[in-house]
Amino acid sequence: MELRAAANENFADAYRVLVRHCRGGEIREHDGLFAFVSGVPIPVLNGCIVTGNVSRSTLASVLAWLAATGVSHSLWVDGANVGERSLEIVREVATAVGFEVDDDYPGMVLHPVPLAPKPAHGVEIVEVDPGDAKSVTEFRTIWEAAGMSRPVAEHLFSTGFVGDPDVRVFTGRLDGVGVG
Repeated sequence: MELRAAANENFADAYRVLVRHCRGGEIREHDGLFAFVSGVPIPVLNGCIVTGNVSRSTLASVLAWLAATGVSHSLWVDGANVGERSLEIVREVATAVGFEVDDDYPGMVLHPVPLAPKPAHGVEIVEVDPGDAKSVTEFRTIWEAAGMSRPVAEHLFSTGFVGDPDVRVFTGRLDGVGVG
């Protein structure tokens, strides 16, 4: 169970780091619950993570707060870590406000962490240098090419975020061209 707790904490920590670099980002935390808003209207970048027992009033309050922000949001529930009574509460409160509750939580732990394989011929993986405008622009441009608007790319991948010591950002190149 300690690997599961590590996965839950890592999942929430990833959003903590993101939110602290987003204009208008906000976090709400309670026992067994972590909620956040990045300010970007993409559901996976705003939401509520339920990893333990929660009360009906706390969950209802947090989901109302998320709805009031006006951004699309997601709900994740670690069904294996939430007590049966709490899971009933989550299902009841969340479905009342339009969520379909799936308690199959997206946690993942690599233990032990394997060595990275050698990239295939023509593939290069390079760390984005936050002090190099060209490096940051290349990274953002790849996201724009994938359909993200420039303002959203700049909001999410600010110089502060890219330069955060807790963050490592990489660009993948194929035959010298940034692709991922």
